[in-house]
Amino acid sequence: MKHRISAFIIMMLATLGAMAQRTTFGYVHDYSNLVAWGTAKTETYNFAVRLADAGLVGAKVTGVRIPFNPDAAHLTDCKAFITSALKLTSGKAVPDICSVDFTAENGGWVEVSFAEPYTLTSEPVYVGFAFAVSKLETKGDSYPIMVQLGSKRDALYLGTNRSFRKWEEMGVSLSRTLPLEVILDGTFDQGHALGINYLDSQRIRRGSDSAIKVTVANHGTQPVQNFDYEYTIGSSTTEGHIDLSLPLTADFLGDRVEVEVKTPAQEELGDMEGRLTITRVNGEPNADLAASATQQLRCLKIVTVKRPLLEEFTGIWCGFCPRGYVGLLLLNERYPGMFVGASYHNGTDAMTISNTYPVKVEGLPAANLDRCHDTDAYRGDTSRDMGIEKTWLDACQEETPANVHVSAYRSEDERIISVHTDYEFAEEVANANYGVAYLVTADGLHGTSPLWQQHSYFPNSNPGEYGPEMDMFTNGPEYMFLVYDDVVIAQSGIGGATISGVIPSTVHEEDVFGHDYEFDITTMIGYSRENLAQDHERLNIIAILYDKTQKKVVNCNKAHIVRYDEALAGIQSVTTDASASAPAFYSLDGKRLSAPTSGVNIVRMADGRVVKIMK
Repeated sequence: MKHRISAFIIMMLATLGAMAQRTTFGYVHDYSNLVAWGTAKTETYNFAVRLADAGLVGAKVTGVRIPFNPDAAHLTDCKAFITSALKLTSGKAVPDICSVDFTAENGGWVEVSFAEPYTLTSEPVYVGFAFAVSKLETKGDSYPIMVQLGSKRDALYLGTNRSFRKWEEMGVSLSRTLPLEVILDGTFDQGHALGINYLDSQRIRRGSDSAIKVTVANHGTQPVQNFDYEYTIGSSTTEGHIDLSLPLTADFLGDRVEVEVKTPAQEELGDMEGRLTITRVNGEPNADLAASATQQLRCLKIVTVKRPLLEEFTGIWCGFCPRGYVGLLLLNERYPGMFVGASYHNGTDAMTISNTYPVKVEGLPAANLDRCHDTDAYRGDTSRDMGIEKTWLDACQEETPANVHVSAYRSEDERIISVHTDYEFAEEVANANYGVAYLVTADGLHGTSPLWQQHSYFPNSNPGEYGPEMDMFTNGPEYMFLVYDDVVIAQSGIGGATISGVIPSTVHEEDVFGHDYEFDITTMIGYSRENLAQDHERLNIIAILYDKTQKKVVNCNKAHIVRYDEALAGIQSVTTDASASAPAFYSLDGKRLSAPTSGVNIVRMADGRVVKIMK
């Protein structure tokens, strides 16, 4: 009898282990840095997140936990909902699946349960909540919801009856993520489970193992530290291993990260399908339901990448200019390797090198994208904190006819900067009218004289007028010493002048045009008569391709200026790198060669790198 009871208990425990478990899904997993957000108006707010995670199919949504500001005191007409489509009528959400009313008199985290659980299918749904602010008697009433700085896909949809009169995905525009917790019931006992969230259509380059961006999410009970994958196109498959810099937590369901995987090289041009499969997680078989996914690929001879040029015009005497300082700082942090920024200083400022600019500037602060689009270096084309992020991302989507590959090194005596750039065209261009230009920028500039001291009007700004990105200025003194990055300390031409003759009037597909230029470091003198190349290890080169007919920058790129010995070592390693197979050789005038010739040769490696070598 005793053995039968023991067996019964074991069976029950096993059954309970497979029964539904409660867990939470969300886009925020660290609540230590939440900030309050709102419009400072009496209005109706509608918030939602989108659930489109194949690894959640079959789970039941039973409720939500909503992060209200603890100081909010006048919240009315509160409703939680699930809907297949976002619709507003008279500023209020109209859900088509289910909704439930609730109260939130005291603010803080509020948990709401739905009357009937909703089972997730392969079709995306929105889970959200709505409420109205009836009075503005507390700061919490003005800024009633808690959010996290930064944006994530599908993590913030917003609509109101006054400020945002239609539903929009606002994560990038506001640079905010909604820490809404979606409460789920389901069987979540998969130890090592990593699913594929987003695998969008992408372009790959013929003859190379292209990098593909994919977002993966942890659906298991164990943190994810690494994973193995296979990528298949037709009959060819490549395998890879990814080590994550930060493990994906298992404390919440759905912690995610964007990574790059490699495709097998393809020779045929055109459209094709690729399949990514995550085979192992932490060395164990992957138990995830969404372990495999397909995407559409387009194989091209050359894949161009558009990098907009953001030029800021500022001065230490300009009290409103610090917001541009913040804009460039955050874009550099959020988009390393992609963002190209240049900061021109003006007037009685130690970093001023000229008061003649590449675009018309009528007053400071000012900013311009690609020398054709006036904007604001902090709010962009919007009236919102860090709206420049969306404005810049929109510019990244523009088509460009050419890639810009630039490298630069300092001479052994640390006096001359030698620049080499290759302008690689993906398409034929008739009646081409291009000029090129170069900027040297410096990071880490600082000083102790008044000519380095930044004036700021922001300590006197109204409470809530600026978001927490501006805290260093809104909570700081009227004058402060800063460390300045992206400062233009030399340029190839004053007033936007470009160098002609580098690109001919007729450009053919796959043409590469090389160009060399030099700067003298000893001439990089600012307004205070100081040499602005304070730290030679923190100098950068920006190469610009300018269309003189359209009067706009069509592409640019940025590179760190290395020491002479580093540049020499890099060239030697390229010429002996067996893994970088099938290089293409070009002469300095862009003609393709069957093999290197005597003198200077341009080498485009199979992995996309472009270098200059001497034979």
